[in-house]
Amino acid sequence: MLPRFTLRTAFILLTAGSLLALTLAEAVRGQAWAVGVVTAVAGAGFVMLVHAAVYRLTRLMAPSAVVTRRADSPHTAEDAG
Repeated sequence: MLPRFTLRTAFILLTAGSLLALTLAEAVRGQAWAVGVVTAVAGAGFVMLVHAAVYRLTRLMAPSAVVTRRADSPHTAEDAG
């Protein structure tokens, strides 16, 4: 199921995408500032992908969050309060 987006969100994403495309075009033409901006944006995207992959990997390797208690455990729900 897709999340609901507003028209404002679509316009913001469209504007950001067009500014990135203009900056990329300037980088291709050899403008140093544009190469720096494109490199920074690409680097930030790469870092986000690495963080997402590490998070997913740790979630796969982590034990389940469900904790089961034995009936003969000395720790009961009354002790938690």
